[in-house]
Amino acid sequence: MRHQRDHLPELAEIAELQRTRAALATELHEATLTLEELTSEQLKIDADVESVKARRQRDRDRMDQGSSPTPRTWSG
Repeated sequence: MRHQRDHLPELAEIAELQRTRAALATELHEATLTLEELTSEQLKIDADVESVKARRQRDRDRMDQGSSPTPRTWSG
């Protein structure tokens, strides 16, 4: 009886489900890390865009007032 109990088909199914669950938990963790990295990168990009928009508006305001934007030196 002990042998039968230890080798029930349900036990094999439970073991397989536990392996699947562990694999899915790992996949979820990796996806969460990727999402966090992408969110951080998106926030940086959004901040860069806002900086460019603000600079563009300052330059337009200066042009409207008759002065030119700050000259830039280009290296390349």
